[in-house]
Amino acid sequence: MYRMQDPMRQLHGISFTFQVRCVMTNIAGGLQTGAGHGEVTGRCEVLISRTYMINVNVLRDIISVHIFCTLSALFSIVAPQVIIAQNLAPTIKLALPVEGQLGKDFWIINYVDHNVTVGAIRDYQCGMQTYDGHQGTDFALRSFRQMDSGVYAIAAAPGKVVAVVDSLYDRNKYVDRAKGYGNYVAVEHAEGCITYYAHLRESSVRVRIGDAVNTGQRLGLIGSSGTSEDPHLHFEVWLNVDPFTGGCASRYVRWEGQPSYESAYTLLDADVSTWPPILDTLRERPPSASMIGKQDTSITFWSLQQHVGNSDRLSVLWRTPDNDVWFSYEAKLDRNSTYYYWWSWIRKPAIAGKWTVEYLRNDSLVATRSFTIQQAVSVDTSQRDVGGCILKNYGDVIRCTVPDPCVLRVYDMMGRHLKSIALDQGSTAHVLDLSQPAMLEIECAGRVLAKTMYVP
Repeated sequence: MYRMQDPMRQLHGISFTFQVRCVMTNIAGGLQTGAGHGEVTGRCEVLISRTYMINVNVLRDIISVHIFCTLSALFSIVAPQVIIAQNLAPTIKLALPVEGQLGKDFWIINYVDHNVTVGAIRDYQCGMQTYDGHQGTDFALRSFRQMDSGVYAIAAAPGKVVAVVDSLYDRNKYVDRAKGYGNYVAVEHAEGCITYYAHLRESSVRVRIGDAVNTGQRLGLIGSSGTSEDPHLHFEVWLNVDPFTGGCASRYVRWEGQPSYESAYTLLDADVSTWPPILDTLRERPPSASMIGKQDTSITFWSLQQHVGNSDRLSVLWRTPDNDVWFSYEAKLDRNSTYYYWWSWIRKPAIAGKWTVEYLRNDSLVATRSFTIQQAVSVDTSQRDVGGCILKNYGDVIRCTVPDPCVLRVYDMMGRHLKSIALDQGSTAHVLDLSQPAMLEIECAGRVLAKTMYVP
């Protein structure tokens, strides 16, 4: 009936006092209520050093109760006792914590997980738009390019700033649970709760500890610091946790106007690019490629969407200027997702003219994109000459010629970095012992000057 997790709250040296009721029971029997179980009233003072959450679901009242305490020498109440906090009727009303318009500038992709069983999930509407143990609401941006343009997290209600972290790297693309919130702001409200605004951009926070803030006041820019792989704001309400109300959540509404629960398929973005078809580059929102030049080696159609299902079929048709199907590809999904990238790529064809890509979901057309190949010439994928960099392919041997010391980076087709090779000025040869296709980039002084595909 209860579990403990570490949400990596970074509150250090702050003393809290809780009024608690300790219900004596046994772990095997779970939480019991009613006659036959003695209750004791106590008071515990805890010094927050590393915080843990005890999440108790009281089935009789159909409410979720949350309290945070620490496992430290000062914590005097131990298992199998369970700490319970009264679920007070809230008077606070929250505004959305992101500047802009929901559904246009940002999207909700994860809600609070109300299923206390490890390995099972349930959002406030009894759906599955969450992940195991998630204790907040995630508001996602479209891409890192949008993140770079500057989107602010704003205060959801009046309060006082009680914690700030603002110095951590903010462009994470892989999940590392140890990184926690990353950069964040915590605001305490008179009604007795604290709101957290996490994964902010480095050096972007505009408030300090002790500052009073008003609803809508800018706190910091949304980023991808901490445990994050895409730019988003993790918004968390401490004590009651979920501001949404629904069939599987609190009876109280904490939003000024609760956003609707969306579950219909939505295409967020799609385009054609000549950048390497790897997830890292797609997250950056690569430049659109309407004209395909002779220096380009591959063409990628990519898409970002919400609410795909584990039975959906996604497919793409690449059509020639004569409307013939040059290449087609289809994939059946094996999971549900609220934020999903999908792409297809081809080597640059030798046929000049206007090409079209058709993107379909379950045989229904979702989007079309077009591009023009400038010259009807065959492409020699074994040699590229861009910015003074030359790549020649001799089987599994790559010869690189660079004007200055550079780095050759090798990625697999899922965007995972395989290796980096330091390149001296001039010509060098390197053996790539790979059994699968890979993407190669030459980076000089922080700029990618050449890119190509390696096919063993």
